[in-house]
Amino acid sequence: MILHLRLVVTPLFRTGAAIRTPLWAVVEGSDLYVRSAYGQTSHWYQRIRKNPTGSVHVDAFHLAIRAVPVTDPDVISRVNNAYLQKYQHVSYARSIVEPAILSTTLRLEPVSKETTIHT
Repeated sequence: MILHLRLVVTPLFRTGAAIRTPLWAVVEGSDLYVRSAYGQTSHWYQRIRKNPTGSVHVDAFHLAIRAVPVTDPDVISRVNNAYLQKYQHVSYARSIVEPAILSTTLRLEPVSKETTIHT
């Protein structure tokens, strides 16, 4: 099942509008991971590295998160496998496991145990 995840990165635009970015995400073990398909030059990636707080939106669920860079080669390998398995039917899925992209792997950790549900 592919969830439609949107990451909201803070700080917001100078106008106060939120920046919502649709991302490919995978769960490995009990952790949620994302990567920048466009590498370290991606604007959302640069913003979240500068200020690692934001929120994840999946349907009506919102969760405040902190983005933590992943450097452990074993974890990165497992995340690669999770991406390839989850997105195996997407023609450009292999681009998310290219060596230049791996350094953008982030684990999204909840800031608290509480989830906000909007209906």
